[in-house]
Amino acid sequence: MATILKDYNRQYHTNFDLTDLNLYNEDVAKRAARREAVFAHLKPDQEINLVIVVRRLLTGFDAPRLNTLFVDRTLAYQELIQAYSRTNGSKTGN
Repeated sequence: MATILKDYNRQYHTNFDLTDLNLYNEDVAKRAARREAVFAHLKPDQEINLVIVVRRLLTGFDAPRLNTLFVDRTLAYQELIQAYSRTNGSKTGN
C-alpha cells in the first residue's frame, strides 16, 4: 500500500500516507466520479478512468463516468450487484 500511495502522490500531486487511507479512498472516489467542482474539469492526466475494485472501495464509491469494472476476486450476489451498480454500465441497461 505504501508503494501505491507513493505512486498516487506522484501522479496526482497529493500527499497521502498510510495514516490517510480514508482520505486517499475519498480522493480516488471523487476523482473518478468527477462530480464536485474541483474534480469536474481535471486535465486528462489528473483523471481516474479505471478503478480496480477491492473490498475497500466496494462501498462509498460511485463513478458513473466509468464503464468498465475489474474486480480482484469472484463476487457473488449483493457484492456483484453493488460493484456493478457503481459504474455506468448499470445505467445504460447493459
